[in-house]
Amino acid sequence: MIGPKNLRRNESDEVKANAEATAETKQMVAAKSTNTAGRFKDYRGVVCPMNFVKIKLDLASMKSGEILEVLLDDGVPAESVPASVVQQGNIVLNREKIKDHWVLLIQKV
Repeated sequence: MIGPKNLRRNESDEVKANAEATAETKQMVAAKSTNTAGRFKDYRGVVCPMNFVKIKLDLASMKSGEILEVLLDDGVPAESVPASVVQQGNIVLNREKIKDHWVLLIQKV
């Protein structure tokens, strides 16, 4: 039987594991990043089309040639956002899946 103490310990262990996984993902992204402009946005958990709207606003504040690195959820965001970015005239330099999300490198035209 799981009592309140055990339940709290299990929840605490789960929170700790999630924090470690997030830190590991950030380290992996940083190690693989070729982003020379230093622009980085994490839009995991942001629903479509708001993730694209936010990316569009980010790109509007950038100069031509600058690179934006974006994290997106797997599924619809990873499929629709790159197409929308290209449709707007920008360039998707790289699209890579890391664990349960995608990393996009977008160059502002």
